[in-house]
Amino acid sequence: MNSPVLDFIKNDPYYRERNGDLVTSNNYVDFGIRLSYLRKLTQKFAVGFEYGVDFSNVSLSNSIKWRKSEAVSINTHSLMPKIFWTSGIAKLSVTISGQFGIAITSTYVQKKE
Repeated sequence: MNSPVLDFIKNDPYYRERNGDLVTSNNYVDFGIRLSYLRKLTQKFAVGFEYGVDFSNVSLSNSIKWRKSEAVSINTHSLMPKIFWTSGIAKLSVTISGQFGIAITSTYVQKKE
């Protein structure tokens, strides 16, 4: 599991290259961007798509305890058709609601220059 907060609490080694050597480091922030388009069909039902991009670092040393290796940068793109609904007397404008979607994702390792 790649979670910066949990990795910080567990204090697992996280290595970065610096001047040709691997030095211990911390991964405090991973981030992502999501863009959604929803089309309201009724007062309680909508359909749409969500596109997302996540940028993260994965430490292979957390998976392979006996080997020291540099963290790799990962980019993930996803496209998800979504169904959005509400229940009770609520309407889509302001409400507590539910969403369901199944995403198509593509993940790749960023190449170092």
